[in-house]
Amino acid sequence: MPPRLNAQSAGRASTAALYALAFILVLGALAGAFLSGLLLGRDGTDLAADRTRTLEQERDLLLQELAELRQRVIALERAQQVDEQAARALRDQLKESQGQRLGLEKEAALLRRLIQEGGKGIPQVKDLNIEQASPDEVLYRFTVSQLIPEFGRSEGLVELRVRGSLAGEERTLGLAELASAEPVEHRMGFEHFQVLEGRLRLPAGLAAERLIIYIKPKTKGLLPVTETFPWPLAP
Repeated sequence: MPPRLNAQSAGRASTAALYALAFILVLGALAGAFLSGLLLGRDGTDLAADRTRTLEQERDLLLQELAELRQRVIALERAQQVDEQAARALRDQLKESQGQRLGLEKEAALLRRLIQEGGKGIPQVKDLNIEQASPDEVLYRFTVSQLIPEFGRSEGLVELRVRGSLAGEERTLGLAELASAEPVEHRMGFEHFQVLEGRLRLPAGLAAERLIIYIKPKTKGLLPVTETFPWPLAP
């Protein structure tokens, strides 16, 4: 049986994990305050360029933090001297850091596109959640927000499509093609963000693989966005 940490060693491991998490939270708060200052009194292109640079710097810091966390997890597991609770805390922290890194990279990509295409604002999809309500019914919920706070009101349509395989063929189905989908389309209208939710039933035999969200703006200067997410439920 591998040796386990005594209470003092486990305490040190947990304390280290907490310090690392506090570092990420403080970094996020400082970055948010810094970005808020940048967003005052600047035109859309300069704002996007500055924010892109800031996001890339944050991403680099998170990448460094991720590398350090991976080394800590590997060292602790190889030595077999960390208890399961401390190891789980480190893995959860690693997963959270990876999610933050992916979020920053996604925002940076949207901002680069905004600069290239000369738009004034660009929406993004966040916090997608899909869950099984019953054997044949799925509930979904996500947030649409504006990446440029000073843009103003954002209006348009949001369409959802499910892509997967049915009888060996790839199929892409809109909400109108899915039984009992409610609603069949979403109307977007917000100043800062909007939560959209609904329900749908997948056809029998469809192995869903991805959910595609199309944002089709009506507001002038607002760029269209298409985002694809892996289907989180097992077929």
